[in-house]
Amino acid sequence: MARSYVFFAHGVGTHAPADWWLSWKETLITALRRFAPYDALSPDEIEREHLAFVPIRYDAVFEGYRKRWQSASRALADHDVIAQAGLADAFTWVAAQDGALQRAFWSHALDAVLWYALPQARAAVQALVAQQVAAGLADMVRSGGTGAHLIAHSLGTSVLHDALVGLVAADDVHHGVLRPAQLRWQSITMVANTSRLLKAWRDIDAQASLPQYDPYRSSLCPGREGSITDMYLSVRHQIDPITWPRRFAPVDWSPSRYSDVMTMHFRNPAEVHDLTHYLENPQVHLPLLRLVVGRAGLGTSAEIRRVWDQFRSAHPLTASTAFADLKRLFGDDGERRLDVRELAEFLTRAYRVLT
Repeated sequence: MARSYVFFAHGVGTHAPADWWLSWKETLITALRRFAPYDALSPDEIEREHLAFVPIRYDAVFEGYRKRWQSASRALADHDVIAQAGLADAFTWVAAQDGALQRAFWSHALDAVLWYALPQARAAVQALVAQQVAAGLADMVRSGGTGAHLIAHSLGTSVLHDALVGLVAADDVHHGVLRPAQLRWQSITMVANTSRLLKAWRDIDAQASLPQYDPYRSSLCPGREGSITDMYLSVRHQIDPITWPRRFAPVDWSPSRYSDVMTMHFRNPAEVHDLTHYLENPQVHLPLLRLVVGRAGLGTSAEIRRVWDQFRSAHPLTASTAFADLKRLFGDDGERRLDVRELAEFLTRAYRVLT
């Protein structure tokens, strides 16, 4: 049975090996079953006949560092690696904070900080993700899948961006079989997009130059020569603090190939960064599902009105001051590249509220 393949990539934090992605799958299938003709199918029938899911997991790389550097004092003892990455100031700052902030740093913010600052971690993650992407695409080809779709969340947006750029460039590794003509995604959906916030700022590998990793000019830019995707969706919530600094907002991408989705409804500010919360929103799942199942007209007016009524009833809020203090950490200049310590503080304070 020909199915669309949906690749999931997680964000920061530790994820259970077997089931971290199941709530995302179930949220998408539940949303799809609210629209004809899928309302007549069971979840098992949808998965068996229409959708296949490929989870991409890379948190084990960061978990290794987390276990080795479980306290700032122990991390600072590894001074050569820390100094090379510019992490000393970040760990010194963390060591001086209260217990809640320290827990938020070690459980969540550390992953993004290591990805941003430590070349060894970035290279290991990129290689691990590229391996899983290539295996998933190979399985799709063998099974006669109808197309590949990627949904990445938070840190995962930066990770998948770089992994895909590296795959395209690494001809000496895959002998050209993953050039844009072969490595095509019908859609790439970046939720809480950090690909600019965590953009590489020094050379990553020998195959691709640093400019090739520019999120605005890379091979993920839809509609341009050499692009590897037909459609790119970037999704953010207006009060999700992770999307505030260095917001992903290209001004010259084709509106027929790129969609910037900003959501506003929520029930609890602590949930606004959660991918399940994003996917529950019809403003997100409807255009996404239309791409994934290949039905531009998915959803009658009555069906869409009903799902919106249900969603707004469950998510009645549209404004909050929960994250107001975070903006002063980068002042009025949301475009300024944060140094490692600034990034660590911003993310740590954000995740203390979000988790």
